[in-house]
Amino acid sequence: MNAKVSKAVILNKGTVSWFSKGSLHTHELPSLLNRGFLEFQIDALRSNDINEIHLVMVESDNGHEYDNTGLGLIVHRQNEFKGTAGAILPLKEALSNEPFIILNASTFVSEYKLNLILNEFEACGADWGGTFAVFESPCELQYSETIKVSKDSTIEGIYRSHRSQNRRSNTGLAGLYLLSPRCFEFIPENTFFDLKEQLLPLLINQGLHIRAHYLDDGCSVLTTGAYLRMQFRLLRESLEVNNSQIDWIQSATPELNGEPKIVGNVVFGNHCTVAKGVTIIGPVLFGNHCSIAENATIVGPTVIGNDCVFAANSWVQASVLHDAVHVGEHAQVRHCLLGVGHQVAAADTRNCLDALIDTSPEPQDQTMVNHEMPQTFHHYDMLANAYSIAKYQMKKRIFDILLASTLLALSFPAWLLIAIAIRLDSKGSIFYAQKRCGIHGKEFPMLKFRTMQQNAHQMQDALRDKLNEVDS
Repeated sequence: MNAKVSKAVILNKGTVSWFSKGSLHTHELPSLLNRGFLEFQIDALRSNDINEIHLVMVESDNGHEYDNTGLGLIVHRQNEFKGTAGAILPLKEALSNEPFIILNASTFVSEYKLNLILNEFEACGADWGGTFAVFESPCELQYSETIKVSKDSTIEGIYRSHRSQNRRSNTGLAGLYLLSPRCFEFIPENTFFDLKEQLLPLLINQGLHIRAHYLDDGCSVLTTGAYLRMQFRLLRESLEVNNSQIDWIQSATPELNGEPKIVGNVVFGNHCTVAKGVTIIGPVLFGNHCSIAENATIVGPTVIGNDCVFAANSWVQASVLHDAVHVGEHAQVRHCLLGVGHQVAAADTRNCLDALIDTSPEPQDQTMVNHEMPQTFHHYDMLANAYSIAKYQMKKRIFDILLASTLLALSFPAWLLIAIAIRLDSKGSIFYAQKRCGIHGKEFPMLKFRTMQQNAHQMQDALRDKLNEVDS
């Protein structure tokens, strides 16, 4: 196709909190490497000559902060979010003359990956209706929606399956779409209309060719685990590989008191102070005005915001700290995401391990709040959940083995009598072995006392033939 792509729409689904599948409930757009997440998206778009960028937000969102930031966005405010497809209908006049990009505000895309999608689009035919970015994701939910993709990368539809049917992975939408302006013909007015559930089937039924473009790495930050993984991946790329797309990171010289031990790639912001006895092992990125007291230890990969304070003998490892976080003396923070302004109490080692901590207002959904935690701890994120589930499963396994062993020992005399009775009653083995289907479709070996004649399965055909003769 010869049409040029020069327009894009960034959608912030105002009804969905950031990290709603984790525990950080906030409508604030997240940051990456102490830089606005939205700025990464804008850079990727403009590097591919997409200069007309629309930002769609609902009235309850905090989009006003982007109106006058010099980002050059065209901001559209809507009273309510009407779905991924319904939200772009008011922009029909501005977008109806050429193909355009739709990008979810929670989706990260690099300049290179976006360029691949645009180059692929140029080779599409006249029946092209859109290109959807997809990715392979682990099947974590009991029921999951999977995009069905043919061998020639054509999207054939969407189906919902139980995870026992697909235990390895699902193909999901990445939140990046390149659409033909013909899509406006199928979007009804004044109603909620979803791109995946409603528009996609319509486009396919109309004979339009919808292509799938696979992204080979994480792209969504809606879950806390995904957000942390993306932070760490970009940190390594920027500090260890000198990625050109993140060359805006500049390291300042900190104020060193004594001789701290700094190993690996460590980048300091402006006006940072490091006391004697401090150990920092990269990759670590500091914001501005950070203070690290005596004998504190910071181990990467770690991203630290502005105005953070680390008291003496504190320990931080593999975490993301937003602005103005204070870590008390002898406190330990590992594998965590700490919200803006959070204060970790001195010697606190229980609440800051594998947890997500947020100081934002308490979410309305009280069913997801861990009431045993202090008020500033809302609930664990997916990392903490996995950690808790693993501990529970280990304890349950130990209990199951002990209980089964005890019952086996107590019932052994009865088992012995049953075995003798089977041996006296008929020839053949005492036990019958067979494979059975267990949870999630996983097979397991089953062993029980034989209750049928030996080789009963092999005798079924002969018995069936005999019964047929009697019937005739």
